[in-house]
Amino acid sequence: MSESILDSRRSEWGERGFDVEAIITHIESTQASRSESVLSIERQMDRCDEIRPLVERLPKEWSERARMLDELTLPMNVEEVNRRLMETLRQRRPWEVVATRHRESWSREGRSEELRQWLERLEAIDESMSQEAGGVMEGFEGIVRKEDMEVLVSDLEERQRRRVRILEGMVEHLREERGWSLTGLVGNLSERYREVSRIQDMDQSLEAIQRLANEVTSQFDPDYSTNLVERATLAQRMEDGKRLVELLQDGHDKAEEFEVRLDHAQEWIDETVKQGYHLDIPSVLLPSDLLDVELRRTDIESDKVRLQTAWKSLGEIAHLFPADAGRIAALEGQLTKVHDMEQMLEELITMRDENDERARGRLASWREAGFETEPFHLLLQNTPRSGWLAIEEHSEKISVCKRLLATIDSLDLSFSGCDEAKSWRDSLYSASVSADDYTEIQEGIAKLLRRNRWHREMLDKTR
Repeated sequence: MSESILDSRRSEWGERGFDVEAIITHIESTQASRSESVLSIERQMDRCDEIRPLVERLPKEWSERARMLDELTLPMNVEEVNRRLMETLRQRRPWEVVATRHRESWSREGRSEELRQWLERLEAIDESMSQEAGGVMEGFEGIVRKEDMEVLVSDLEERQRRRVRILEGMVEHLREERGWSLTGLVGNLSERYREVSRIQDMDQSLEAIQRLANEVTSQFDPDYSTNLVERATLAQRMEDGKRLVELLQDGHDKAEEFEVRLDHAQEWIDETVKQGYHLDIPSVLLPSDLLDVELRRTDIESDKVRLQTAWKSLGEIAHLFPADAGRIAALEGQLTKVHDMEQMLEELITMRDENDERARGRLASWREAGFETEPFHLLLQNTPRSGWLAIEEHSEKISVCKRLLATIDSLDLSFSGCDEAKSWRDSLYSASVSADDYTEIQEGIAKLLRRNRWHREMLDKTR
C-alpha cells in the first residue's frame, strides 16, 4: 500500500519540478508512517510553489537566486529557503517584505492587483536604493491612496535616476578624460559605485604621480619623470592600484632624494667658492642644474687638484718673472682656465731654464777666458733672477774688460809697466771690476803709452 502511494506521486512530483528520488529517499529514512510523510512533503511542496515565483522574480545576476531555486527542488528546504529569501529581500528589496506582510490588507480593500503592479514597477529599483525606500515601505504599511503611492514611488525612482546620472558622469569623466577602461564595472548601483570609487582612489594616485612628475621630478630629471609616467600608465591599463601606490611612493622618495642631492651639491659649490675657486656654473643651483653639476663634479675636483699643483709651482717660479705677475694673478682660482695656468707654468719653466742655461753658458765662457765667476755662480744658485740680472749687467763690463785687456796685451812693457799691467789685469779679471777701475786703467795705459813714447824719443835723440 505504501509503495503504491509513492508510485502514484512520482510522475506528479516530477512534473512539478521536484527531485523525486531525493524526496523518496528522505521519506524512507523518516520514522513517521509513509502516509504522514507524503502528506507533510506535499504541504511543503505547496509552500515551495508559493515561494518559487518570488525567487524567480529576483534579478538573474543575484547569486542567491540560482542557489535558492536549486534548493527548492527539495521541499524539505522550503523553510530555510524562505528564511534566506526574506533576509535577502530585507537587505536588497525591503519593500517586498513589507508588501508581503500587508498583502491581505491590500486585498481586503480590493487593491491586490494594484499592489502587484507597484511591486512589479519597483523591480526596476536597484537594491542599493533600499536605504532610500523608507517612504515606499510606509506607503505599503499605511495602504495609502494610489495618488500618494505614485508620489512615493516616483520620488524613489527619481532618486535612483539622479544616482545613475551621477554615476554615469563619474564614469564618463574617468573614461573620457582620465583614460580608465573600467573593466570591472558590473553589478548593481552599489557595486558599480564601489568599483568607481576604487577607480577614483587609483586615479587620485595616478593624478598625484602625474603632478609629481610634471611639477617636481621633471625639474631634476626629465627622463626619470617620463619613465615614471609611462609605468603609471601601464598600471592604469592593468587597473593595478597597489602598483600605483608603489609608484607614487617611489616618486616621493625620488623627489626627496633629488632635494637632498641638490642641497649637497649647493653645499659643495658654496665650499668651493669659499676656498677661492671660480666656477662656470650658477652660484645658486636650480633643480635643472643638478644632474649637470653632479656629472661635472668629478672633473671639477680633478681640476682643483691640477690647479692647486700648478698654482703652487707658479708660486715658486713667479717671482722670477714679475712682468707676468698680472697674467698669473688673473688665473688664480679659475678652474675653467686650469689648462691656461698649466700652459703658463710650462712657458715660465721653459723661460727659467733658458735664462739659466744662457747665464751658465756665459759664466763658462768667461771662466774659460780667465774671468772670475764664482760670485755669480753663488748668486745664480741662491737668487736666480738677481743672478740673471747681474750676469746680464756684467756682460757689458766683460766686453769693456776684453777690449782693455787686448790693449794691455799690445803694450810694450820692455821699458817699464810690467807691475802696473799685472795689477790692471787682476782688476779686469775680477768679478768686482767697476767703471772707476775702467777709468783708472785707461788713464794708466795712456800714461804708460806717453812715458814709453818719451823714453823712445830720448833714446832716439841720444842715439
